[in-house]
Amino acid sequence: EIFAASYEMGELWGPFIRLLLLTAQRRGDIAGLRLEEVNLDATRLEISGERTKNGKPHIVHLSKAALLEVKTVTSAVTVDDGCNFLFTTNRQREVSGFGRMKARLDNLLGVSEGNFPEWRLHDLRTAFATAMAEAGEAEGVVDRVLNHVASGSSVTTVSRVYNRAGLLEQRAVCLDRWGRLLAGEV
Repeated sequence: EIFAASYEMGELWGPFIRLLLLTAQRRGDIAGLRLEEVNLDATRLEISGERTKNGKPHIVHLSKAALLEVKTVTSAVTVDDGCNFLFTTNRQREVSGFGRMKARLDNLLGVSEGNFPEWRLHDLRTAFATAMAEAGEAEGVVDRVLNHVASGSSVTTVSRVYNRAGLLEQRAVCLDRWGRLLAGEV
């Protein structure tokens, strides 16, 4: 329902919400996306460690649906004016006003009328993690998609220190599966 409602949110917030859903990334990581973090050839986002919560660079595979959203947004970005944010309202800094955006989305969903449960943007990440775990995706893969430091919920110190596997191929499969689910293909 959130995905469907996003199409009524306009050219800025619609793609932003859909990209949050399709990538399961943190609000700030998507809001602050810069043109140089988009690698269309490799179909992925390469988010700088300076911007991630854990301080480490993070690669996010773009499913077919996510790639379409990114291409739509990047086609409107011009770096001539010195701004390379994908989501911006003033061409000087990343988008803000999440409270107003969320209130508008809640109104479309009918939250105040009881037609949709109360929710937060962070719940989108929970929905992804839950759905993918229930679909059989490994916790370590889901954790890496979410850019969590630990790999699995009951990680050992040895695994946390020594297991540096990026699991990029598995993450791509997981996000492709999630994208197909959101797009109604599954």
